[in-house]
Order: sequence, then C-alpha cells, then structure tokens
Amino acid sequence: MPAAIFAFVIFFVGQIVLLPLCYVKVLFHKFALVIKNPKGAGQKAVSDRFGYAVWWLLVGIIILLINCIFDSYWFVKHLFMLDLDVAVNK
Repeated sequence: MPAAIFAFVIFFVGQIVLLPLCYVKVLFHKFALVIKNPKGAGQKAVSDRFGYAVWWLLVGIIILLINCIFDSYWFVKHLFMLDLDVAVNK
C-alpha cells in the first residue's frame, strides 16, 4: 500500500506540474491555427478557429483539471487490478 500511495502522489504531482505547460502549449497552438490557414477538406473558417481559441482561453484550465481527475481515477483503478493476465491475453 505505501508503494501505491507513493506512485499515486508522484503521478498526481506530475500532472499538476505539467498542467500549466499543457494549457499554454495548446493555447499558443490554437491561436497559431488562426493565423496559419490549414488547407484541405473540412477545415474551419478563421472565425471558427478563433472562437475555439477563445473558448480554450476561457475553459481550458477547467477541461485539463477534469482530465486530471479522470486520469487519477484510472491510475488508481489500474493500481489495484487483479486480473492483469486476463486483460493482456484478450
């Protein structure tokens, strides 16, 4: 149990440390897509891409925090899986 708690703490702290870096990276990427017009079928208009960038600016941290919660849940769930040999052989 102490090893599981230690592993979870390292995992969670790593997520929290990387959270602002992920937010900034995606924010710059979304605004770069507004400037650089991707070519191809199904591409969004400049105003749509700008709207997505502003949306990320406003709610990106919340989305990443929710993602941290789900990742933490699955990390703990996988720590206590007992049927790993069955899952691997499927």
